[in-house]
This record gives sequence, structure tokens and C-alpha cells, in this order.
Amino acid sequence: MLLKGFFLGLGIFGIALAIYITAMTRFILKTAPPGATVGIDVLSMFKHNPWTVVALFACVALGVSIVAMWPARVAS
Repeated sequence: MLLKGFFLGLGIFGIALAIYITAMTRFILKTAPPGATVGIDVLSMFKHNPWTVVALFACVALGVSIVAMWPARVAS
């Protein structure tokens, strides 16, 4: 049960991180001149922004709590 919740939390965080990076890239490209390139380093997000780590732990905690609330058997 704990492993399912951990992977669910990582999935939630991964999807949220992909959406954040996409939105950030679109914002940067909107203000950049035509033909500009954008480089995003995900590891620097973890090193320089502690809220990224807090969001990771919160997503894992949310995933574990969601899995803990699932019923053991669903009657069909």
C-alpha cells in the first residue's frame, strides 16, 4: 500500500512538473525574440528552490493518503 501511494505521488508530481515546465517555457518564449532557444535544468530547480522539494514531499504524502483511503474491495 505504501509503495502504491509513493508511485501515485511521484506520478502526480511528475505531471505537475511537466505542466509547470511547459508553462514556464511558453512564458519565456513569449517574451524572447524569434528563433531564441530556452534551456531548463530540472536539477537546478531542486537545488535553488526549496519549494520544489516541499511540493515533492507533499505530492508523495497526498498519494499515500489517497491510497490509504481506497477501499480494500470494490463490490461490483
